[in-house]
Amino acid sequence: MSAPGLEALLVRLKYGSGPWNAWRDEEPDAEIVLDGANLNGMILTGANLHEADLLGARLAGARYSPDDLRGALHVPSGQR
Repeated sequence: MSAPGLEALLVRLKYGSGPWNAWRDEEPDAEIVLDGANLNGMILTGANLHEADLLGARLAGARYSPDDLRGALHVPSGQR
């Protein structure tokens, strides 16, 4: 399966963890590549980011718990 584009993923995340997680359940093999994504100020609490690649993602002011990032790949240092 190909990875959805970054913009498509960001739009999905902006709708919140409920719709995001429902989509993840429907598309369990989708590659979640958020390399360099600007997630500043985004509410990520409860979002399934397991195996999401967050290399270079900016998370300043984003709301999440360490559990939300469990299993994510390349989490920026100091963010776990």
